[in-house]
Amino acid sequence: MDNYLNVMRARREQILERFYAALDRAGRPRDAARLIAVSKTVGVDETRWGIAILLRTALKSSSANSQVWRSIRSCPRYALI
Repeated sequence: MDNYLNVMRARREQILERFYAALDRAGRPRDAARLIAVSKTVGVDETRWGIAILLRTALKSSSANSQVWRSIRSCPRYALI
């Protein structure tokens, strides 16, 4: 089990390095985007539910994002999440 955790930690670091490098190339600060992990063993419905909670929490907590939140709510696909 320890070996598996070490492999997963190393893989996470590799992914974060690539993620941050992409943000750097785009000229964006590291907190300008979020990396959301998904699993092959988690279904679409559960993934949509998790993303919806994340969006609601993040966007409702900031009045600066209220226009973004309104845009998301007006999207017909929003009903799916």
